[in-house]
Amino acid sequence: MESMKTIGTVKALHPDIARQQRFRCTSRSPQRIIDRPSMKWRFCVGAALLLSSPTLAFGQANPSMPASTPPPVPFLTKATYMTPDDAIRIIGTDSMRFMLERANAVFIASHPVFRFHMELKGGYVSLPGLTHGVAAFSPMARDVTAVELAPYRTLVGSDPLIIRVAHGTVTSQTRTAPLGIYVSRNNPIKQISLEQLARVFASGNPAGDITCWGQLGLSGEWADRPIHPVGTPEDSGFGSFMVENVMHGRPFVAGFTQLLSSVAIIKRLGEDSGAIGFSALEFETPQTKLVPVAKTEGGPYMIGTAEDIVSGNYALDRFVYIFLRQPLEPWMKEYMRVLLSKEVQQAIAEEPGGFLPLNAEEIAAELAKIK
Repeated sequence: MESMKTIGTVKALHPDIARQQRFRCTSRSPQRIIDRPSMKWRFCVGAALLLSSPTLAFGQANPSMPASTPPPVPFLTKATYMTPDDAIRIIGTDSMRFMLERANAVFIASHPVFRFHMELKGGYVSLPGLTHGVAAFSPMARDVTAVELAPYRTLVGSDPLIIRVAHGTVTSQTRTAPLGIYVSRNNPIKQISLEQLARVFASGNPAGDITCWGQLGLSGEWADRPIHPVGTPEDSGFGSFMVENVMHGRPFVAGFTQLLSSVAIIKRLGEDSGAIGFSALEFETPQTKLVPVAKTEGGPYMIGTAEDIVSGNYALDRFVYIFLRQPLEPWMKEYMRVLLSKEVQQAIAEEPGGFLPLNAEEIAAELAKIK
């Protein structure tokens, strides 16, 4: 689980922050539980489809996606994000190192005067580095929380530009993954929509809160059984995602059980047949099962295979991002184009246990942000 670390004194995060405080308001306008063979099989099938289908176009599968052909861009040597030896500093999440190293190599091949220095520790350093101008941009492998954004908004006076560069993983136990909805293996529920999830987990829904399994269509002995919602706290990566993307900003219900890891959540769900919880994909055990989820009650209902994720239709999909100050310098725009290029998206697809590449529509949407 990606729990948010409380940011104390941001000056301590990097030695250059205190030295460069005079620049801080200057925008450079200037244990997963088991290893399921079934999911490995689904991932392999999904990957094969992604590499062969033009409808899920990325990398070499999509002839409309050109190789990177970077134009000349100016190189600045006095920016606050430069190291003493004139390398561009990148501060953020270590799990994105592979794609960044590939992007650096592609970019430098066309712009050999550029060099990069990466300080990749965790998501908790991403925004502070960008806020204080010591990072050119910041990779972050999850959604940012409102608490994390507050210092940036205060010091910079605007929001950062956020570029999606990949989907979460469905094969790694240590990286950002899409969420799944889990219940006990003996729970007969067949599917659930986002609106139903909102009414289960959030308090104060206009259509009323859902508190019993009969309200989700279960009958017989299940009809009057109370629902026990389980998940991570609101200030965690998972909890924040649920509040913002599923629960319409409403608070969790009073009976919501907060646990601090996916392992603990899945264990609780296996022990409580009346519980329902959210966790990262690929934590299913013999005692639990994934519930197919849909954006609307009309479907389609999906459990989050690789094909589901890259189609762009999975309801609880999560992305990894690059955060940048605005306005972007010319080289930053070109670097983002490289990250979204055929070469780097293909590298993302091929990394063992790595993230999933964006599809053609998603890439077009991100490129439009930097024009």
